[in-house]
Amino acid sequence: KEHNLGTIRSREEFVQRMPLTTYEHYKPYVDRVLAGEDQVMFPDKPRIVGITSGTSGSPAFIPVGSKQRAIFFLEGIALVFDQMSQQIPSISDDITSWPNLQRTCKLMYEPKFRCTPAGVKVGPNSSAPSDNKGLLKVYTTPAPAFGIQSEQSLLYLHCLFALKDRNLGIVESNFAHNVCNFFNCLENNWAEMVESIKLGTLPSHLPIEPEIRENLKVAMKADPARAAELEAVNPPGTENGEWARLVWPHFHTILSVDTGSSAIYGQKLRRWIGNTVQIYSPLYAATEGFMGINLDMKAKCYALHPKAAFYEFIPVESMDEPNPKTKFIEELTPGSAYELVVTNVTGLYRYRIGDVISCVSYHGQSPVIEFGYRKGQFLNAKGEMFSEREFFQALKTAVLSPAFSGYRVTKARFQSFPNLIPGIWPDR
Repeated sequence: KEHNLGTIRSREEFVQRMPLTTYEHYKPYVDRVLAGEDQVMFPDKPRIVGITSGTSGSPAFIPVGSKQRAIFFLEGIALVFDQMSQQIPSISDDITSWPNLQRTCKLMYEPKFRCTPAGVKVGPNSSAPSDNKGLLKVYTTPAPAFGIQSEQSLLYLHCLFALKDRNLGIVESNFAHNVCNFFNCLENNWAEMVESIKLGTLPSHLPIEPEIRENLKVAMKADPARAAELEAVNPPGTENGEWARLVWPHFHTILSVDTGSSAIYGQKLRRWIGNTVQIYSPLYAATEGFMGINLDMKAKCYALHPKAAFYEFIPVESMDEPNPKTKFIEELTPGSAYELVVTNVTGLYRYRIGDVISCVSYHGQSPVIEFGYRKGQFLNAKGEMFSEREFFQALKTAVLSPAFSGYRVTKARFQSFPNLIPGIWPDR
C-alpha cells in the first residue's frame, strides 16, 4: 500500500517504484505480527513465523502463510518426487521402481516453539514430526520416539531403528552435516546397538521418558537374525567407503543439501557410503521461501522455479553500490555471479535474501544456478574478502598437493599475508 503496488502493470514499473529491501525494512511489520496482529504482510493469518539461521548476521523472523506452504509442496516437493521416480531406477543397481515399500530414516526433531498472542507458532520453518503425523508410518523411527525432547537421545534411536531395517532405502535430513552426525553416532555406538537389536532392549542410560520408553518396547522386538547379519559386518568406517551397502543392501539415496558450506560434509559421507549411494540435494529453499529444484540427482545445481517467486539479480561487482541495478531472469550470463533478489507471496518485495549464486546454464527459460555463498560470509583480516567456498577450495588444494603426501592434517593455523605476491611465499 505504501508504494501503491496495486496499480503497477509491468515488471519495469515495479522495479522503478519499489526500492530494494533488506530485513530492516520489514522489522516494524514483523513486530506487529509477533504482537499478535493478522494480515500485516499478506492477506492471511501466518501459519508460522519462521526464524532464519542467522548465518550472515542476526536471525530474522519471517511470517509464512499457507499459500507459501502450498507452493513448497505442490511446486517443490511434488517435483522432487517426480524426479526421484524417474531417476532412482537408473542410478541404483537393484531398485527397479520408486516409490516402493522401502522405508526412510528421516532425521528430524520436534522444535521448541513459542507463540504470538494470536497463537501463531514462532520457530524453525522446517519439517517437524507434528506437521503430519500420518507420514510417520513411512519412517524407520517409530512415532512415539519423536516425542523425545533430547536430540542426542532421538539421534541414537534414529540410528538404532534404521539398523533394524535391512531394507532401508533413504536417509533424509535438511543438511549433510546431520547425516554425518548419524554415521558418527553409528560408529561410536555400533557394538551396543547390535546387542540391543539382538536382545530387543533399549539401553538403560538413554534419557527417555518412561511412557515413551514403554511405547517403544512394542517396536523393539528381539531380532537375533538381524543382529547376526550386523555382527558379520565390520564396524563403520572400516570398509573403504562401501560399509553402508553392507549394512543396508538396498540403500540407494541420501536426501540432503550438500551444496555451499555443506559440500565438505557431502564429501565426508563418502567414507561410509562410497560411490554406490547417491547424495541428492533436491531443493534450493530458505525460510524466505522455496526457489529452485535440482532436476538431476547427480548434479548440484538448481533450476529456479518461475512460480515460486519473482527473481532479480544484482551482478556481484555492483553488490556494494547504494542503488544497484538488477537484471531480469532472461538476462543472466552463464558463468557470472549474482546476488539474488526475490519477491514472493509472504510479503517480501525486492528482498535481498543474502545469497550469492552463479548462473550455470538455462533449462528452457529458467536459469540453472549454483549456490555460492551467503553475502557477508567472508574471511576479511586485511581486506582480502575471501569467501568460505574459496577458503575451502584453497585448503583442499593444499592438502592434496605433493608437499602433504604421507601426512594427515589434524590441526591447522592460518596467517594473513596482505602483501603477498602470487608465486612468492613468505618465510615461515
